[in-house]
Amino acid sequence: MNIVLTGFMGVGKSTIGQLLAKELGYGFIDTDIYIEENAGKKIPEIFETEGEEAFREYEWETAQDLRFADNLVIAAGGGFEVKPFKNDEHIKIVYIKRDIGSIIRKLSERETGRPNADGKSQEELMELFRRREPGYESGADIVLDLSNSEISPEDACKNLISLIK
Repeated sequence: MNIVLTGFMGVGKSTIGQLLAKELGYGFIDTDIYIEENAGKKIPEIFETEGEEAFREYEWETAQDLRFADNLVIAAGGGFEVKPFKNDEHIKIVYIKRDIGSIIRKLSERETGRPNADGKSQEELMELFRRREPGYESGADIVLDLSNSEISPEDACKNLISLIK
């Protein structure tokens, strides 16, 4: 079985994913790092030189590469399309949901290396979230709702394990 973690930028997909992989004895892949390694350039450079459409194509190729792997926890980028993983019995898609207001405040306060966040206002980030959230919700097999708590990544991982089993 593979577990694909989705959600908006900054919700903790990579942090929780690494802990989850360790707990389950699975491999871990962050799709953004996977893309950077395969493209030979950082994501901001891909956006700058090739455009967002090309980056989304890299994401699609990544999904195809990972679709038939096994025993992986996959931390998907905030705009990653999970359709290739949907309705696959050996893949669980988890939407990590957090208080979006606090995430957006954090993203708008500093440079993150995320082309869709850096230099954007809180309003622009909220609009991006509003466009993406329906896909997170509809694509998920499991929703790990961390919106109303200040939970540690370790406790979030434990909660997620209980939801998966």
